[in-house]
Amino acid sequence: MRTAISEATRLDGISLLMSGHTIREVGSELGVSSSTVSRWRQQSAARMPLRRTGGRPRKLGKRDDTLIARLATREPDGNAAAIQRRLACSDLAGVDVSRNTVAQSLRNSGLRPYVKKRRPGRPPAGSIAGKKRRRRVAGGAKKHRRRREYGWEWD
Repeated sequence: MRTAISEATRLDGISLLMSGHTIREVGSELGVSSSTVSRWRQQSAARMPLRRTGGRPRKLGKRDDTLIARLATREPDGNAAAIQRRLACSDLAGVDVSRNTVAQSLRNSGLRPYVKKRRPGRPPAGSIAGKKRRRRVAGGAKKHRRRREYGWEWD
């Protein structure tokens, strides 16, 4: 049978949660189940401070994320692998991270990857190319002339 929990107990639980206690600690201290305390937390989520729920700590800080985004947008070879090599061999950030970590940092910074379009090639030196083909190749080269050289662009 369900027993009614007083409003004072609920408010005490919420105040303990806001002060940093875990759900289990609050439940054992007040004599209620942890699912009840969890429900209280969900109902008053707007007033609860956000905190990390666990997991592995980040290897890169905000400053490193900014540096990586700047390298991606300003360097001619700004793909994730090149940035990872540059970070590993220089004193810029002083961290050795994987290519996937660099790519995740770039996505979190608001950049998105794109596949570079290949510029149409010229006909081989000894071939006989007609006037139409030469125009088509030249038109393709003009179309791709202003394409950015690096592999990340802003959303």
